[in-house]
Amino acid sequence: MSLPLPRGRYRLLLAVPLLLLALYIFSPSSTSFRPFGISSPYWLPQGLEGHEDLIGPVDIEDDTDLSSGIPVADAPTSPQGWEQERPTVPIEISHPGLRVRLHALLTRPVLPADAALAHNARSCPLAVHDKLVNPDQLKGQREFWAGVSEDDVRSRREGIVRWLEGLEKGGVDVVAPELGYGEQRRGIVITAGNKDTLQRAITSIKLLRGYYMSPLPIELFSFPGELPTQGLAELQALRVTHRVLTNQQKVPGAWKNFHIKALAVLLSEFDEVLYLDSDVLCLREPSYLFEDETFKKTGAAFWTDINKDHPENAIWRLLGRTCDPTEWEVDSGAFLISKSGNGGLNLAALHIAAHMQAEHEFWFRLSGGDKDTFRYAFWALGLEYVSAPRWMSILGYEDNGKFCGLSMVHYDLSHPPNTLPSTPPSPLFVHANLVKHSPPLSPAQKAFQTLKRPSPDYPASAPILDRAHYFVYSSRGGMCLDLELLPAPSPVEAAQDWEEEDEYGPPLEGKGLEIVTEQWARVEDGVYAEFPGVWVDEGGKVGGW
Repeated sequence: MSLPLPRGRYRLLLAVPLLLLALYIFSPSSTSFRPFGISSPYWLPQGLEGHEDLIGPVDIEDDTDLSSGIPVADAPTSPQGWEQERPTVPIEISHPGLRVRLHALLTRPVLPADAALAHNARSCPLAVHDKLVNPDQLKGQREFWAGVSEDDVRSRREGIVRWLEGLEKGGVDVVAPELGYGEQRRGIVITAGNKDTLQRAITSIKLLRGYYMSPLPIELFSFPGELPTQGLAELQALRVTHRVLTNQQKVPGAWKNFHIKALAVLLSEFDEVLYLDSDVLCLREPSYLFEDETFKKTGAAFWTDINKDHPENAIWRLLGRTCDPTEWEVDSGAFLISKSGNGGLNLAALHIAAHMQAEHEFWFRLSGGDKDTFRYAFWALGLEYVSAPRWMSILGYEDNGKFCGLSMVHYDLSHPPNTLPSTPPSPLFVHANLVKHSPPLSPAQKAFQTLKRPSPDYPASAPILDRAHYFVYSSRGGMCLDLELLPAPSPVEAAQDWEEEDEYGPPLEGKGLEIVTEQWARVEDGVYAEFPGVWVDEGGKVGGW
């Protein structure tokens, strides 16, 4: 989650020096989405006819999977009617499917900022998305977005291609050759390092190992010289492999160091990875997620954040896309990915995300940290992914009648087994991302006392949820997250913003939508009642840095 920071001492220092490009080397120290395919091996995406000299031969072997077009998860597609680009430099990538997709990226139209805004505001109205975007991001980056030139767009697209070419020339796989790519089939990857992030990670791992008895192998990545000897001993006792990201350093003065997440996933020994931030807590043993049919369709699953994209964001021009009003930004605190997914092209997407994170001084001004670079990477290649169908809730406590949310609750990818398909997915993760920013609570379990959410449980893509507005405020020297219902627009405004009613009800009118609270100990008949106490027993605490 990229939080809109409250005013005062928590303001983020945005000046970050340039990070040298990462070397991929490490040293160990001990709702449904339909898949898309092609009907002919001679298919070329729109705009590639006549460009075979640039992408090379596209003869397809019987076992080669070339998915076509922009999948349903990524609709709507590139603006129609605009002149396509005509790249002149051949793409030196051996995999034909990846060459086709990279050429499609280079040929997408390049729009001036004003034309792109006029186009994107039709699908993502300013009157709506001004309220749904991270307000600090909009205020701080609006001028930067407008200043991204057409030459910048071409240069950044070419930079993605050149990055992948350089990796392949250096002997690095950019496409996973087969299912099970990697030393081990599946496992968990965590990044942590300093004392507080390490302690949070150890608490999370203790829940997995001791309370849920998870057999999944776990790898923890850190910067060189970060982990104390005691921490290494604790990790070893928990059967965790520690890996050091050599040739990587923290960025001086940065609020957080987001730029190693994709690199850690790439360098892990696993094909299928459940990535967890140090402050993400599982609510059950997660091995079954790898067998979830929703995940297996694409090999990539993400969970939503509290904000939506803004039509002024330069990302639409950079990747040649149209703003999609149904999509939320991504909370990259937890995600599920198979490097061999999408015919092995998920590995290429991870490399692109790592490239964006290495060049964070540019891409993070579009994404608000690393979180949406993963989504951007899939957009760049036109690859399908899935988003958790149920929108997030918040978990916290009430103090003198005022709610203070300290965590995000994310839900499963599918409805519970042996239930009707209409049954909402169950809580799966607690992303305790504001617990560390709160002053101490007594008892600490109070941090997980009350759940707040929109009701009824519309699918996350339902436009009616645009009225459910999460926001951050300062309280008692800390930060809190809350949820409110935005006023419904007038009939005239609604008619201007939407052409027809959504299947879930009149868009934004909010009939039947309300904000509800419930005691965490009573959610799903008390299944999660023990969680706060176990978290404390395993070292969890409120506050930290």
